[in-house]
Amino acid sequence: MRRVLGRWTSGVIASAVACTPTPDEVLDPTVGNDDAEASDDAQIPATCGNGMLDPGEECEDGNDDQLDGCLVDCRYGPTGFITGMPFTTSLFGGSGSDVPDACPPGELLVALRGVTSAEGWLVRLQGFCGQPQLVLREDGGYLVEIADGSELSVYGNGAGSDGIARCPENQVAVGFGGRYGSRVDQLLLRCAPIYVFDGELGWEQSLGDPGDTTPIGGEGGGPIPETPCGEGFVATGVRLRVDQTVVAFGLECAPLVLQTGP
Repeated sequence: MRRVLGRWTSGVIASAVACTPTPDEVLDPTVGNDDAEASDDAQIPATCGNGMLDPGEECEDGNDDQLDGCLVDCRYGPTGFITGMPFTTSLFGGSGSDVPDACPPGELLVALRGVTSAEGWLVRLQGFCGQPQLVLREDGGYLVEIADGSELSVYGNGAGSDGIARCPENQVAVGFGGRYGSRVDQLLLRCAPIYVFDGELGWEQSLGDPGDTTPIGGEGGGPIPETPCGEGFVATGVRLRVDQTVVAFGLECAPLVLQTGP
């Protein structure tokens, strides 16, 4: 299953739309997918490459750099990602001081590190961020790789066993689950890869099917209801309640938008 997100069009975020994959679509981030290939059938203007913007060209920079926003066929190309207005998911756990902690602009949440007390609940938490980067494939398409990013602050106090819930390589958090009661007993992240492809309306992006990380924490409490960021949204930070320890957890989420053009 592939879910198409927004795209950048003259400074406006296009509406998210559903996309049903065809059988020949490949959603493997190590090889990309067929839709991500540059169109061999594109009608390239005869003047393309002369360094001057001519009729029929979206852009013209006279070079072969496929990552500068202007492709060799004089169409706008993808350059990177931004996120839109964030929102906070429901928080699960007890009462305490509200603490938001967001990744820096251009970074997305990819991991949680926690300390589990002898009683079996999480007493300390820290988020880790990653940077989505476009990588050009040999066939002219694009991969989205997640480079190391920033470490968020450590919240809560207490000793115990250390654990980490980390998204697979080149995936980002799109939701969470776990267990809770009056505190946070267990957490896991739901993660998905990002794809970029040349669609009917130009360059677009999508999220692959989500999967769960290894959980951190204990087995007490009851299950946290499935809490996705939402269609076309990714996690951009954490939202906690804290007293002496971490007592509640949620995510900050935002729409992910592909930028195109110089």
